[in-house]
Amino acid sequence: MIHAFPREKVPQAVAIWGAAGAVAGALGPTLGAAIVESLGWRWAFYLNLPVGVFTIATGRRMLRESADPSVRVPAGLGVVLVAVAAAVLAFAVVESDSVGWLSAQTISVVAVGLTLSAVFVLHQRRTDAPVLDLELFRIGNFSWGNLAGFAFGIAFSAMFFGSILFLTNIWSWSILKAGFGVAPGPASVAVLAPSAGKLAGRIGQRPLLLCGGAVYAVGGVYRLLVLGADVSYWIDYFPSMILAGIGVALCLPQLSSVVAQSLPANRIGVGGGALQAVRQLGGTFGVALTIAFLGVPSSLAAALSGFDRIWWIIVAGGLATSAFSVPLSARPAVTVQKAEQ
Repeated sequence: MIHAFPREKVPQAVAIWGAAGAVAGALGPTLGAAIVESLGWRWAFYLNLPVGVFTIATGRRMLRESADPSVRVPAGLGVVLVAVAAAVLAFAVVESDSVGWLSAQTISVVAVGLTLSAVFVLHQRRTDAPVLDLELFRIGNFSWGNLAGFAFGIAFSAMFFGSILFLTNIWSWSILKAGFGVAPGPASVAVLAPSAGKLAGRIGQRPLLLCGGAVYAVGGVYRLLVLGADVSYWIDYFPSMILAGIGVALCLPQLSSVVAQSLPANRIGVGGGALQAVRQLGGTFGVALTIAFLGVPSSLAAALSGFDRIWWIIVAGGLATSAFSVPLSARPAVTVQKAEQ
């Protein structure tokens, strides 16, 4: 998609793409819950079949090819190493609640995961077909953008997963009702993201990322101060979802566009894919931390304490996103266009 637009239009194009994803994010939990409750959980997977057919059919007809002939299919060993390393580290985090963060098992499993990660990096330096092009990390915006994306991925997954669990476990809502409960967050992203992308094209992405991370953190603080066992959706819960939506609209599309604009034209696809992979990796750890912090609570008080730890992930992730965005060199897209002419 990025190849289809001139560089000065990239922030707005990515933001619109993000808005479309946000609409899907708003519909997904609600539609999925309705299907599970009415037809059974298997139908939630059957739904992927017509979606896949539609994507392939329209993609072949409408999408332009943007392949880079110099890029090779990643070596299988690299794919296996990064997948196993991520799985091992996530397992260590999930199991830490039952065996302890400083237990021999947790320390040993973390050591194995870190060792596999180091082997992966060494392999990427030597192979001619890397999964992750380490040379791209010499570009400042690529490095800082990926760090910010990793932090935001952790916070985003913890927020979304934790939100559903809170509504179903603490407020005893049905899955369908919980889907409607979280929908205002993605819906606000759909409304705000295009305007945010247009603004990023004029003033650069960094101011929006700084503000977005801070707003996202404020949403976590609001949950810490207000959310409890008593059901009060419009006062206690709804504002935090709107704050989260604002943070997502200001951060996620801007992270994609600031990384894309920093890369050579023939590396945009590879670099953009790397950012998405890093963000998804952060999301994996966000889910793992949510499970670990919540555990199997023995009482309502213990459950609320576990959710407070999850809300702290939102605060820390938002602030880390802002902090990692400070070194970004994000010129307005109009300035970049003039510099290239």
